[in-house]
Amino acid sequence: MINVVILGCGSITDWRHGPECRDSDKVNLVGFWNRTYETAKKFAEKFGGRAYESYDEVLADKGVDAIIVTTNNATHMDMTVRALESGKHVLCEKPLAVTAEEAEKMIEASRKTGKLLLTAFNQRLDPAHVALKRVIDEKTLGRVLSFETSFVTAGPEGWSANKTPATWFFNKDSAGMGAVGDLGVHKADLMSYLLGERFRSVYAAVRTLDKKGPDGDPIQIEDNGYAILESESGITGSLHASWVCYGRGGSQTVIHFESGTAVTDGAKLTLYHRDGKVTEVEITDKARVLCDVLAESVEKGVPEISGEDGLWALKTAVAAIKSSATSSKIDI
Repeated sequence: MINVVILGCGSITDWRHGPECRDSDKVNLVGFWNRTYETAKKFAEKFGGRAYESYDEVLADKGVDAIIVTTNNATHMDMTVRALESGKHVLCEKPLAVTAEEAEKMIEASRKTGKLLLTAFNQRLDPAHVALKRVIDEKTLGRVLSFETSFVTAGPEGWSANKTPATWFFNKDSAGMGAVGDLGVHKADLMSYLLGERFRSVYAAVRTLDKKGPDGDPIQIEDNGYAILESESGITGSLHASWVCYGRGGSQTVIHFESGTAVTDGAKLTLYHRDGKVTEVEITDKARVLCDVLAESVEKGVPEISGEDGLWALKTAVAAIKSSATSSKIDI
């Protein structure tokens, strides 16, 4: 069992990391730090552990083995590097950083200190995605030909702690990127994991269609993006990330094979065979949570979902935004 402190007491901590750490038999939730101490106290009362008054206090606590970073994107690099240098492992929320250069500094700090850096790509852990990985690896439907993947929502003002246009997600200085960085990186990583290879190029259309900031002006980051991705072996597919799907959002992946099509929303997996047969795949894998992956990685000494994974997904998002700005295909 490892001792963990969570940095940041926003919505992702409230509905994922807090309860998952509290309920885990592999993690001891030591406490919380937040920019606002009173908020950290409320989370400690809700989930257990103590509230730290400063981040320096967290770093100085020799009883802490690992830190989960859930603060705004622009703080990820500094928080993570300091934690690694203080001798603590880190699980960092996505996107790993706001630039590839920052992510590379985080990875270098992990290498120098020997402490693990993991990226919080929870979609890899969905049981239906694990089952789909087996379908691909075992060639149940033959060779992969193409794919379509999407993660679309009504926007962070519906899920963030600040449910107004003043949410940090809409602030370029805090977020760095919009929907492509927030949601698109999930799907870029998921597809790389499923296919077993990185993406080599992207052609994208990234726009700000509807979201407005507190002043009523359009936000300075994207709220919608479409990308065509090409993998190292030449598999091509589409990725859609959006904050402006108001009627029906969700997460879905469709993969076309030589002998059929697989469709999943992460919870169930359906195979449509070329001969017309339809198979509902029995999901036998138990759902895993990120804090357990962190603990298991520490025990093994190898990050299951690495900083390098976070870097490649971030590079894909950055390349998509650059592609849109230049109306050209960008190598990743």
